Amino acid sequence: MDSSSPLGSPYQQRSNSGNLSSEDIPSLQNNAGNDENSPLRVYERKHDEQIREQAKASQEKHEEQKKAAKEEVNKILEERAAKIEQNKARNREEEENERGSRKKAEEDRQHSWERVSQMIDFNATKPEGKDTSTFKRVLLEAKHLPKAASKS
Repeated sequence: MDSSSPLGSPYQQRSNSGNLSSEDIPSLQNNAGNDENSPLRVYERKHDEQIREQAKASQEKHEEQKKAAKEEVNKILEERAAKIEQNKARNREEEENERGSRKKAEEDRQHSWERVSQMIDFNATKPEGKDTSTFKRVLLEAKHLPKAASKS
């Protein structure tokens, strides 16, 4: 547009209508370059510092969480190891009890014929015509059989 037009430059029109232009604000005009004290640079420095602080806080929080997680994992592993040891001790005890009961059962099995023979009176007389000699003979033979034969 031509500055000789009745409306003039569109920027002049805005300036005349109450809006501010860069010409009206000397601080923006003078400090638009690389000045370290410009409002933009001050804001950028503050913003960068805030970002660094947030990153540092985030990093510290992350480290605390990692530390807490490691402690929790160690605690869980210790509890697990303790449970395993308890289970081992309980299993050993149960196995020992089982061995003892098996040994006692084996002893009882070996002595069972002796108990049976103690209950029988081999010198008794015949009761009323019943013949028990075959029964006595079978018991005595079973008493002297080897273990494998007596189990079957």
